[in-house]
Amino acid sequence: MRKSLVILMLLSTLISFSNNSKKIIVALSLNDCISCTAPLNQINSALNNPEILFVFKSELEPDSLLVNKRTGIDNYKSSSVKYSDTLFNEYANGIKSTINIIENNKKIYSADLYRLNVNEFVNIYSNKENPCYSNLKQGARLIQYDQSLLIYSSQLSRWSYYDKDHSLDIIADEEWVKRAYDIYYDKNEVEEKYIEIINLAKQYPAVNPSIDQGKKINEEELLFMTRIKFIEKKLGTEEEVILQKVFLVTYSIEKKSIISVKYINGQHPLLRENNYFPNSSHFYIIDDNNYIIPLRTEYDSTETDKYLSVFEINKNNPNELILKEIINNNIPNNYIKYKIYRSFQDYLFNKSLVLLRFGEFIYDYKKDTRYKIPFPENEYSTLNNLVSEALKTGKISSYYIHDIFDKDESILLLYKDSSKNLKLMEIDKKTEKALKDSQLLSSIELESYTNKSSFTFNENGEVQFLYNDNCIMKVEKK
Repeated sequence: MRKSLVILMLLSTLISFSNNSKKIIVALSLNDCISCTAPLNQINSALNNPEILFVFKSELEPDSLLVNKRTGIDNYKSSSVKYSDTLFNEYANGIKSTINIIENNKKIYSADLYRLNVNEFVNIYSNKENPCYSNLKQGARLIQYDQSLLIYSSQLSRWSYYDKDHSLDIIADEEWVKRAYDIYYDKNEVEEKYIEIINLAKQYPAVNPSIDQGKKINEEELLFMTRIKFIEKKLGTEEEVILQKVFLVTYSIEKKSIISVKYINGQHPLLRENNYFPNSSHFYIIDDNNYIIPLRTEYDSTETDKYLSVFEINKNNPNELILKEIINNNIPNNYIKYKIYRSFQDYLFNKSLVLLRFGEFIYDYKKDTRYKIPFPENEYSTLNNLVSEALKTGKISSYYIHDIFDKDESILLLYKDSSKNLKLMEIDKKTEKALKDSQLLSSIELESYTNKSSFTFNENGEVQFLYNDNCIMKVEKK
C-alpha cells in the first residue's frame, strides 16, 4: 500500500509539471549547498519567482525544518519540496547539487549549481536570445537603442563599443585634434597651431582631448561630444591661455575611424551676453540637423543649469553648429525642493521630455509645459542644499531616477525609492497624479545584481538592464 502511495505521489508530481511547458527541478545535496544560494537567488530574481521543485534524499525528511533553515529554500515564493530518492537520483549529479529544465517531461538542460552559467540558464528557460557580451571593460555601461553597449571609463577617458559583431575602443588622440584644427583654423595657420598644441600635450598630458558623451545614432555610426584644447592669446594682450572648445565627432563602427567633425560655436551674442556656454557632457538629437545642448555658466549653479538650447548646422558651413534658439529661458525652476538625485552631470531625455538636473519637474520643451513628479515630500530629508551636503558628506537624497519614457498621455518614471527598491511609476499628464506605482525589484533582490545602475527603458517602454553575466535582459513585471 505504501509503495503504491509513493508511486501515486510521483505521478502526481510529474502530471503537475506537464501543465506548463517548462519547469525547474533542483536536486540539492547538503554537502555542497553552500554554493547554491548565489545562482538560485539570481535565477529567482531574473525570472520573477519561477516555479521550482526542490528535491532531497528521503532520509532528510524528518529534519525538514533544519533543511529549510540550512538551504534557505523558504525564500523562494513559488517553490515546492519533495523528499524522494527516485527523483533525487534522476536529477542529481552524484553528490553534487544540480539544476534542471524540464520541458514536456523531458530534461532539456542540466548543470551543476556551483558552476552554473546563470545567463545561459535564463535564456534557455525564457526562450529568449538576449544580447550577451563577454570580456567587457570597466566603466559606466550605457545600453543603446538597439541593445548594443557603450562603456565609458572616466579615469582613462576611453569609450568602448560592443555589439554582436564588433568590439572596439574609442580614444580621442592626435588625429581628433588635427581634424578639429582643420575646420577651426585658416589653412595657413593649421600646421603651426597643431604642432604647438601637440608639443605642449607631451609635457602636460591634461591638454590631450577628451570625450565627454557618446551614443549610437544609427546602425553604422556613433556620435561623441569632445573637448579639444586650443592655445590662444588673451584679448588685447600677448599672454597665452589654454581654452577648450566643444566638437561633435561622428565615428564609423565598421571602419573604426572619424567620419566628420563639427565645431559647436559658443560665440553667439545671446550666449556671450548671458555668459552661457555649451555643456560638453550632454547632447540630444532632434533630427539630422538639430541638437539640444544644455547650457552652463561660469559658475554652473543649479539656477542657471536649467537652460536648454537648440544648435543647428550652419547653412554656410556644414562643419559648424550654431545657436538656433534658447528653449524658453524661463524653464520652470527645477531647484532642490524635492532633492531628487540622478547625478551631478546627467540629464534624461525622451521624445520632447527632459528631466533636468536636480529636477522636481519633467519639462516638455515642445509644449512648453511641465509635469510635477508626485513624490511625497515627507520621504525627503530637510537638507537646505543637496549639492553642498552631498559634496561634504557623500550622502544623497532618497530617490534615484533611472529613466523617463513618454507614453503620450502619461509618463513612465523608473526610479529607486528611499528604501532602494526599484519601482515603476506612471504619471498622468493631466492630473500629475500617479496612475500606478509598482515595485519591480526589492532592495534585497537588487543585491544579487552587479550592474545596479544599468536599468533603463528600451524604445518600447519596457525596463531593461545589464545582467551580471553581461547580458541585456528585460525586467518582467510582477
